[in-house]
Amino acid sequence: MDISNFLSGVTHNITSQTAPKSILGSTVGNTFTDLANLTKTTIESLSAVTFKTLGGAASDNDSLAASLATKLDILSKATGAQALAGSDDTAYMTPLKTSQIVAFGNANFKGTAVPTDTPVTGSTAVFWIASQAGTYTNFGNVVVNSNSIAVISWNGTAWSISQSQVIQTPITSWSASTYTYGTQVNYNGMDWVALSATTSTDVPGVSTKWTPRLSFYTKAETDAIRPLGYDSSAYAYAVVDSNNNLAFTIDKAGKVGTPKHPDLDTSISTLENYDFAWQNESGYVWGVCDTNLKVAMGIDLAGNLILKGQSLSSTLSTYNSRITAIESNDFAWQPESGYQWGIVDSNLKIPLGINQAGHVLVSGQDLTSLLNSNISAQLAALTSARDISCWGDSLTQGAGGVAYATQLAALLADGRNIYNNGVGGDTSPQIAFRQGGINVLCTITANTINASGATVVTPANANIMQINRTITGSLFRIKGTLARLSDGTYTFTRTLNGSNIATENQVYFIPDGTAQQNNTLIFWAGQNDPRSSSGVTDTLTNTAAMVAFTKAVNKRFLVMSVLGANAGSSGGTGYNYIIQTNQALRDAYPDNFIDVRQLLIRSYDSSQAQDVIDHTNDIVPTSLRSDAVHLNTAGYGIVAQAIKDFLLFKNW
Repeated sequence: MDISNFLSGVTHNITSQTAPKSILGSTVGNTFTDLANLTKTTIESLSAVTFKTLGGAASDNDSLAASLATKLDILSKATGAQALAGSDDTAYMTPLKTSQIVAFGNANFKGTAVPTDTPVTGSTAVFWIASQAGTYTNFGNVVVNSNSIAVISWNGTAWSISQSQVIQTPITSWSASTYTYGTQVNYNGMDWVALSATTSTDVPGVSTKWTPRLSFYTKAETDAIRPLGYDSSAYAYAVVDSNNNLAFTIDKAGKVGTPKHPDLDTSISTLENYDFAWQNESGYVWGVCDTNLKVAMGIDLAGNLILKGQSLSSTLSTYNSRITAIESNDFAWQPESGYQWGIVDSNLKIPLGINQAGHVLVSGQDLTSLLNSNISAQLAALTSARDISCWGDSLTQGAGGVAYATQLAALLADGRNIYNNGVGGDTSPQIAFRQGGINVLCTITANTINASGATVVTPANANIMQINRTITGSLFRIKGTLARLSDGTYTFTRTLNGSNIATENQVYFIPDGTAQQNNTLIFWAGQNDPRSSSGVTDTLTNTAAMVAFTKAVNKRFLVMSVLGANAGSSGGTGYNYIIQTNQALRDAYPDNFIDVRQLLIRSYDSSQAQDVIDHTNDIVPTSLRSDAVHLNTAGYGIVAQAIKDFLLFKNW
């Protein structure tokens, strides 16, 4: 390809733009890349605006070229007069395209060359741009390839050449297919050139096998971006936005400006000299105003800090008085509490405290002892212990047979402790209360805990315990025992005698549930809850409270389904509430749930007629029950085996 017209247009007078539309800048030498980058597409993409040259005298162009050369590190190689001596196309080119060219390293540009030229060289570094393909005999026999742009250099002692292939393939829309080296495509509004063969997964803008296509101005493009309606004699240089409006200007006097501020130098000087002193009438010596000219923050004439009209000085004085009052208040802890300092949450539990021995306790855990122990012990504290605590009603207690807890110990036979905390007749709130998951608000007679003996109290939930039951815990941080007497009344008897303790009218009784709080926990509650929507809610709420009370960060717990063997057969009202409860428990604890009800029903004896009837009615088979409610030893054995399988699966 003969590129003499293109090259002579770059270096002297651009008489014709027959050059190719793109070059692969990444394959040209580092210095020539700077030359390739002086294109309309590159400049506009970097500045987000369109560069335009406004008309003017040749001398104006010379002045502009000299000014831009300093800022852009570009060496002017042609005067404005030389540029204007060319064709109309030359006159419409911007200074970056007509009168300037990047210096090739420290070498001087000597013009264009053809294969038959004889260059004049010396000790100074110089370079030529080859305008034709062929062997340049007098240039060290360098060879210029077809369809290439080449720079031939003399460094004072030897010749060298740097050349890049010119891509002339048509531009097509990109699709997910293969392309050969040099293919040009358009994708997402941009033109791209393939640096190597591509596959369907090489997406332009994502794959490094594609590079943006760099294009030169054509006369039509130059005409299209010329400023319209501006006084060309007013500016030496201007930048317009995408709507062809002036965005930045340099006038003939060298003043830099914008449409809103035509003379930025003067505007800046005015701001620097402006007196921002506050008038005494304002009441301020200093301040910050918002967009509505209201004082958001300031210092008044008396030296007070003002925030939105509020004097912080007086406010801080008030707070200081309150802090002083709090500091002087006596918040002494009773010796019976076991603490000498602590923080109490809204449930009157102590998340952080210091006990009488001076140890730091976090949620009942002796942090001092923990920190003094080895790393293994610290890590173990984060995970539930291997010992197992079984919480529930008579089904957990083992009424009607050998309890599942007893059979589980025999099945595991690994030395771990298994605690049976089943109490016959307990509802889910009563089980959760004993476990420590829920507290109960109590009204204390005469607002006083007696120095010794029983103090009559009235729990907010009158049925939080069964008749003739007791539970240990603390009331107003005093250790003692809560008991429900045969007549239904409740009393609290402190563990250690002392003086009368005045209390609020209502305080929480906190059960002692921490002894087994870190164990692996098995919850089987809900058998004695009402067969109603409120019963479903009770079972879910109290189960959640027990799970939440589990101490370890990595909780180990198991929730088992309600049997409801006495709830009636399939389709009945009681049956439907049992199914609803179990589905809700399953959904709440999908990874910690065993549906023992379905497991027992599937374990029916098909040789026994009643078991077949029970299976048809979707109730626990008679052969596995000791009565209408409780299991027999075989039934509890199936439950124990299911729990063992669960523990082994979990690696607990």
